[in-house]
Amino acid sequence: SHTKRETPEKPNTEIYESPLPYPQITDNGLITSFLSGHPIAFSAISPFAYYPLTNELVFYRELSVEISYSNSARAIEAMHFLKQDSFTASRLQKIVDNPENITITSARETGIEYLIVADAEKITQWTPLKTFQETRGKTVLIKSISEITTENQGADTQEKLRNYIMLYTTNPLRYVFWQVIQMLFLIEVFMLM
Repeated sequence: SHTKRETPEKPNTEIYESPLPYPQITDNGLITSFLSGHPIAFSAISPFAYYPLTNELVFYRELSVEISYSNSARAIEAMHFLKQDSFTASRLQKIVDNPENITITSARETGIEYLIVADAEKITQWTPLKTFQETRGKTVLIKSISEITTENQGADTQEKLRNYIMLYTTNPLRYVFWQVIQMLFLIEVFMLM
């Protein structure tokens, strides 16, 4: 156990003798991030104010926040990845404080949700995975890497695959399963974009 008796630090007189509330800055600023092209503003706000001279603590039960915003280069770039599907709407509704302001224009788009990329000679090996995902209600496409590299522009295989995936940004594509030699990758697309 700790045997030394500690001397408490004296209170900071600039704070405790001030008529101003503490903290004086009640938020940590605003950060904008994007989920599938949708902007999300993040901040933390102090729900209380302490007045040291009167020893009064005020707790705000209700806060109203007004945010002014404008377009930026990042926002315009994020629009390339905008997804208007039910999966994105569901994720947004779970993570924001104002789900009533989410504007998803369509309940569900048609298209590919699950893309399997494999060597041409191993495509039949992945048919059971395709069938399994289809039984779970997903629309699945199996595509050979040779087809993708032939049909798409790019400096190397990775860039050609990325460009191919980018063709699906207006579709509900959520998963890419890529078989490379002996390694397998399952990528959630909204994390890539």
